Amino acid sequence: MVQINVSYKGKTRAFKIEGENEKKLFNSKIGDKIQGGSVVSDLYGYELQVAGGSDKSGVPMNKSVLGIQRKGLLLNKNTVGYVGHGERKGTRRRKLVIGTTVFKGTAQINCIVVKEGEKKFDEIFEATKQDNKKEVKK
Repeated sequence: MVQINVSYKGKTRAFKIEGENEKKLFNSKIGDKIQGGSVVSDLYGYELQVAGGSDKSGVPMNKSVLGIQRKGLLLNKNTVGYVGHGERKGTRRRKLVIGTTVFKGTAQINCIVVKEGEKKFDEIFEATKQDNKKEVKK
């Protein structure tokens, strides 16, 4: 199961994907464009761009590592994979990151909307809020 986080104009909506739709995302890389309707039926007509993600261990994707390999990189403050709050200026740390390609071990994919479809994103966003409220009441 993969979770896709879709962002548009400051709002983010999460979708859980399983089975065949999950396999359609494999081998896509950071920066690639995908059709939203092929993955989630609510996103018919949307064009999404993969912006990042993480694997099942929570290790983030990084553009400087190719493929699906894991690597320990020496990272500066405020780079993908390391946020150095309270660190001295110029401090670098070795952090584990994974490559740019989506594979079977990917747990979360972050996407941004490049082209909006027929159904407005606000309608999808509001429907999600109401679904979440129903689940909490149960």
